[in-house]
Amino acid sequence: RRVADQPAQVEKVLAEYKTAKVTKLATDGKIVFKAEISKEKLKDFIQKLRTIGLVEEKIAADIGAGENMPVVIEIVKK
Repeated sequence: RRVADQPAQVEKVLAEYKTAKVTKLATDGKIVFKAEISKEKLKDFIQKLRTIGLVEEKIAADIGAGENMPVVIEIVKK
């Protein structure tokens, strides 16, 4: 897949899973999306992201007990 297509694909997945508080920041070497997603949807969300590209999961130890959890998606330009 072309890296240029990935941001649009990630935005579609974020919308599909009804994520909240979505932000996008583009820098020279990468594009970073931040959002909140329902914990119930997280596993399926990650699987969907894997169809777009490589996914490395990193779970913070201090995740609270709320219904939503923060996610950060980085698209690194090669």
